[in-house]
Amino acid sequence: MSEVGADDRVAEAARDAREAEARSSSCSSFLEDLDEDARHGGASSVDAVTWTEQSGLVDAATGVLERYRDVPGVSLEAAGYLDLHGNAWGALLSDNASWVDVVTVSAQVDDACSEVRVARMRAGGEDG
Repeated sequence: MSEVGADDRVAEAARDAREAEARSSSCSSFLEDLDEDARHGGASSVDAVTWTEQSGLVDAATGVLERYRDVPGVSLEAAGYLDLHGNAWGALLSDNASWVDVVTVSAQVDDACSEVRVARMRAGGEDG
């Protein structure tokens, strides 16, 4: 496969994660909600959930990472701020077998509440 083809697949995966329709969830249930989507054999290789936390960005992101910490086999692949002002944060997590989660947390200007979105991308399609 050519490098252009690989770049196109990465761009397509990023677009799918960003644009996947997200259903409502919460920090306490998002992992179960994403697992449930997989068990029900959704038509898409990307499932997404979203919710609002009544806390600042750091607390919201910490809550999400604490939930992943309790899942055996999950690795934090990358994490960090996505903007210069500290209003957006993201992370990539993997179970090292079948999925990658793209997490984004964005804070309102006053940092009083945050919107969290998790998109789970699963291996699928012709390439596996």
